[in-house]
Amino acid sequence: MRRLAAGEVPPLPDPVSDPVLALSVIHSHPAWLVRLWLERLGPEATAARLIANNQIPPLTVRVNTLKTDPAALKAG
Repeated sequence: MRRLAAGEVPPLPDPVSDPVLALSVIHSHPAWLVRLWLERLGPEATAARLIANNQIPPLTVRVNTLKTDPAALKAG
């Protein structure tokens, strides 16, 4: 932890010799999931899915229409 806090970053796994481990570490996903997606989708689609899966989702609000309506909720 001290080394990481000091800015020392360990080397990443080699994507040529072990693509599953490399993608797993880089994108913070379990190796079993990366392996499954690589087998089913191929490397490009897997990388795209891993990147998309780490994006922050948009914030949405759902109105409980049993208690209020959208206009009243918006009015505050």
